[in-house]
Amino acid sequence: MARPGWRFESTELLSAPLVAGGLVHVAGEDGHVHTLDAGSGRPRWRARRGEPKPNPYYPPLPPVLAGDTLAVTASLGGSGWADAVLGLATADGAQRWTYPLVGTTVTGLAADDKDVVVTDRDGLTCLDPADGRVRWTVPPPQTTGPWEAVFDQPAVDGDHVYAIARIRTQNSPTDGGYLIMAFDRSTGTEVWSGRVEGGGGATLTVGGDLVCVGDGQGRFIVLRRDTGDTAWLVRAGPKLGLPIRSGLLPFAAPGGAAAFAGQQVDRPVLTEQEIHVPSRNGDVHLLDRDTGEVRRVWRIGVPALSIAVSDELLHVGGIHGLLVAFHRDRREVSWWRRLPVGRIDALTVADDLLHVGGERHLAAVDPATGAGAWRRFSARVRRSSYPSGSAGRELTNADLPWA
Repeated sequence: MARPGWRFESTELLSAPLVAGGLVHVAGEDGHVHTLDAGSGRPRWRARRGEPKPNPYYPPLPPVLAGDTLAVTASLGGSGWADAVLGLATADGAQRWTYPLVGTTVTGLAADDKDVVVTDRDGLTCLDPADGRVRWTVPPPQTTGPWEAVFDQPAVDGDHVYAIARIRTQNSPTDGGYLIMAFDRSTGTEVWSGRVEGGGGATLTVGGDLVCVGDGQGRFIVLRRDTGDTAWLVRAGPKLGLPIRSGLLPFAAPGGAAAFAGQQVDRPVLTEQEIHVPSRNGDVHLLDRDTGEVRRVWRIGVPALSIAVSDELLHVGGIHGLLVAFHRDRREVSWWRRLPVGRIDALTVADDLLHVGGERHLAAVDPATGAGAWRRFSARVRRSSYPSGSAGRELTNADLPWA
């Protein structure tokens, strides 16, 4: 078993980490992509990905993996914005190919062993991961009047490529809703699409035969992957009484969008029979995968930005570095820590470690205790349940590490 207890820190914001094949890949605003050993945190290699990003609030898009090729966004035009995609060898970071964009910026990346998918303001493009050759490109859907559609949140699975097409006005943030779209993987031909009114920052996740979409109006929509038919929908309603410190200032979400405490539903974790869904209203819902029935709700009292599951625990990351581990079969808290990071944007369980990504920090800790990365940091660890008779009560400031 790997021994937990490493961390990696940067002077600039880091993307959410990609953990695969015993390696951790992370893109930094300093213009580099870093690859570390997942078990020890020792650096394997570092590669240049262009100019440093000028915006201090939004982290870069995370790298994606296509076989032994790592695809990362790059800034080659001197602006610091992501105007290209690079294909790097996972073994040593050697550059294999470059896909430059003209007059636009990357809004999303996805990949598997067969394809790399890139979205930008001008369309959706499928690339060959071996050489970066364009296989096909589709423009955003047509809109009328002052509206425009912009692709992001791409995903690829099975026979289809998926994406969200946000509909908005060109000169204001007015929200016209979004389209959930599926395209034939070989040709780029549209297979199905469905429009949702309103919703803000929708996220898209594909798993098995389901396409899952969470949005800014508290909706978690589950579609059938092959047809686009709605299987079921649940809502995460707004919550009163969240700690004031959770809602005054914006924070960057894992996908790169600014957000406040509210109803935004973020990326779920899917298992064979269940779906765990985080919301910035402070709840994590456990849903039946087939019916959407709510089986359990865990409450942490601050926006839940990221989740991961291990054998017996549900790990939830929030703002102010709050990391809570719940027992998966009940509401009881196993342990919590307040880590010295501003927020916890990403959690991944791999190789017997819980990998934590937050702002300028990347770490691996023991999933069973949360210990290991900050040995000299006096974070409190507590094993306890909610007070007797109030198992459904939300955690409050009195329960949390900053009390």
